[in-house]
Amino acid sequence: MTNVYGVLNIARWALLSQQTAIEVTGHNIANVNTEGYTRQQAIIEAAPPISTIPGQIGTGVRITEIKRAFDNFLDSQINSETNILGKWSVKEESLSRAEVVFNETTGGGLNKNLGEFWSAWQNLSLNPTGETERQSVIGKGKLLSDTFIKLSSDLKRIRDDIDKKVVSTIDEVNTLTGQIAELNKIIHEAEVTGENANDLRDKRGMAIKKLSEKIDTNFYEESNNQVVVYTAKGRPLVTGQYAFQLQAVSNGENAALHDVKWKNVDGTLTNITDDLTGGTLGGMIEARDSNVQQYLKKLDILSATIVKEVNKRHVTGYGLDKSTGVNFFSTLSVTAKIGNNNTGSATISSGSVTNPQIVATDNYEVEFLTPSSYTIFNTTQGASSGSFTFTSGTPITFFQQKGITVSISGSASSGDRFIISASENSASVMSVNSGVEANTKKIAAAKSEAAGDGDNAISIAGLQGILIIGGAAGAASGTFTFDDYYNSLVGTVGLDTVTAKDNVRQREAVKLQLENRREAISGVSLDEEMTNLIKFQHAYGAAAKLIGVVDELLTTLLTTVR
Repeated sequence: MTNVYGVLNIARWALLSQQTAIEVTGHNIANVNTEGYTRQQAIIEAAPPISTIPGQIGTGVRITEIKRAFDNFLDSQINSETNILGKWSVKEESLSRAEVVFNETTGGGLNKNLGEFWSAWQNLSLNPTGETERQSVIGKGKLLSDTFIKLSSDLKRIRDDIDKKVVSTIDEVNTLTGQIAELNKIIHEAEVTGENANDLRDKRGMAIKKLSEKIDTNFYEESNNQVVVYTAKGRPLVTGQYAFQLQAVSNGENAALHDVKWKNVDGTLTNITDDLTGGTLGGMIEARDSNVQQYLKKLDILSATIVKEVNKRHVTGYGLDKSTGVNFFSTLSVTAKIGNNNTGSATISSGSVTNPQIVATDNYEVEFLTPSSYTIFNTTQGASSGSFTFTSGTPITFFQQKGITVSISGSASSGDRFIISASENSASVMSVNSGVEANTKKIAAAKSEAAGDGDNAISIAGLQGILIIGGAAGAASGTFTFDDYYNSLVGTVGLDTVTAKDNVRQREAVKLQLENRREAISGVSLDEEMTNLIKFQHAYGAAAKLIGVVDELLTTLLTTVR
C-alpha cells in the first residue's frame, strides 16, 4: 500500500542511484588516460512496482548493474593485429640492422674488395716477377678475407642479439601467463556472487593483449568467468588458475641458439619453436633462423667457393721459387654434428677435406630411415641426394666423391640425423695461407717454371667472370658469377627488409583503425562524461528536493494530528 513513507523511499533510492551513477562517471573521468581502461556504465532501471486497486504504482529506481562498454569481437581483432604487427616490427628492426651490414655505398664493401682482388691478379699476370704486384695480391687477399670475417661477425652479432631477446621474451611470456592465471582466480572469486569485476577484467584484457603481441595465441572465456589461453597450434598457456611455462633451451645443431620448449604439468618439455609464427617471439625466431641464418650460410658458401676455386688453380701453378702444390688461402675444414634428438648411440667422425679440388661447399643432412639405411639431403639446394645402406665405421662413399671423408659409427635409430658441411663458418675463418703471406715468391702466377709466365694469374683473375657458383636461393652450381651471387644476396637482404617495412606500415594502419573503433565504443569521452555528470547532478538535486517535499508533508501531517 502506498503512503508518504513510500514516497520517501523512492526519493532515497533515487539519491543512492544518482550518487552511484555520479561515482561511475567520476571513475571514468579519472581513468580517461589509463591504458586498456573500458568505459563503465551504471545501468539504471525502474524498481518493481506495487499493485494497488487503481493499478500498479512505481517504487522508484535501482542500479541493477555496472557494466563495461565492451565489444569482444573488436578486441579479438585488435589482439590479432597486435600479434601480426609485433612480428613484423621486430623483423623490421632486425633486418634493417642486417641491411646496414651489407651497405655498399661507403666504398668499403665486399663488392669493391672482390673487384680489387681480381684486379690484383690481373696486374700480376702483366708483371709476374714484380714484388709490388705480389704484395698487392696478398694485401687484397687479406682485405677480402677480413671483409668476409667482418660481415660474418656482424651477422652473428645480430643473430646472437636476437637470440638474447628470444630468451628475455620467453620470461616476459611466463610473467604474463602467470598474471592472467592469478587474475582468473581473483575475477572468479569476485564474480561468484554475480557482480562484475570490471577493472580486473580490464587488467586481464591488457595482459592478454600484451601476450598476443609476444606470441600467437587464441583464448576463450569459460562459464566460470575464467579464460583459457593457448597457442595457435593448441598448446595451453593458461587453463583456469594454472599457467604453463615456456623454457629457452640451447640447440647444439643451431649454433647453440635457443629453442622454445613448452613445459607440461608432468615436467616434460616439447619443442614448439617451429609452431611459433606470430608475435615478437615468432618474428625474432623467423628473423634469426630463416633470414639472418640464411644470409650467413650464403656468405659462407660464397667464401668457401672462392677459397676452393682460387686454391684449385693456385696449386697447379708455380711460384718464383719453383714451388707448386701450394694453396693461396687456408684450406677448408669439415663440420660434422649429431642431431639433438638422436636416440641411437651412433657417433660421427670429425671429418676432413681429402680432395680440395672437388670439395662440395653445399650443406648436407644424413637422416636414418631404418637402423641400416639412410638418406642424404642437400639442404642448400633443397634436394634429395639419394638413399644408401649404412655400414658402421666405413667412410661414406657419397661424401668421398665430394672430396670429404667422414664416417658414422655405432648403432643408429630411425630418425637419427647428422649434419655435414665443408662451408660452415668459412667466412668467419677465411685467411691467406701463412706460408704464402710470409714468402711472396710462393704466389703461383705461372703455369710453368718459365720466367715471366703469368698464365696462372690470368686463370685466377678470370674467375671473376665465370658462372661458377649456385644461386643465392640454392640453384645448381654454375648459375652465377661470384659478383652476381653476392649481389643477389644483397638484393635478398634488401627485399626482406622492404617487405618487413611495408607490412609494418600496413598493419599499423589497420590496427589504428581498429583502435579508433574501440575508442568510439569503449573509450572515455570527457564531453560525454561531463554531460552525464550534469544530468546525474540535476537528478540527484531533484531527488533531494523530493525528500524536502516529503518532509513538509510529514510536518503538515504531524501538525494536523496534534
